[in-house]
Amino acid sequence: MNFEQKERFEQLKKANKERQRQEKIERNVLLLECMEALGPGGEVLGQEEKNIVYCNFKNNIPFLPGGIDWKQIHLHNKINKLEDIFEKCRCKKFYIIWCDELPIIICDIVTIIRHIDDVCAVEFDTWLLSVDYKEIIEFHHDLGNTYGMVNER
Repeated sequence: MNFEQKERFEQLKKANKERQRQEKIERNVLLLECMEALGPGGEVLGQEEKNIVYCNFKNNIPFLPGGIDWKQIHLHNKINKLEDIFEKCRCKKFYIIWCDELPIIICDIVTIIRHIDDVCAVEFDTWLLSVDYKEIIEFHHDLGNTYGMVNER
């Protein structure tokens, strides 16, 4: 295989992988319902941007096997009422993050909270990470909801 053939082969592999990723999204009914509920304010990140955000998320947030290790985040509070989030959040835009296989959506916090049932239905655990990477909200399937300031460790 010459250089041009290898290059073309790599392009085809990349295009095929993207097509498979898109088909997987299109078959995920709960994700589609979430995206519909968020409306035009919810924007799905492209693959490159998603990779950057997910890498920052995994590198800056301390995790245990069951979720965020809140003991390593100095400033954090349980969320008793969803309305409390508005008082705590300094940032207006957040990334919605599930597992690595799902897309990341950027949306304003008001719209996210208004449709939180649709957002959390997509996966067992859902994280909201502020676009400045300083605030994190975890919607944990067993442990409830927690807000924390990432830079306050």
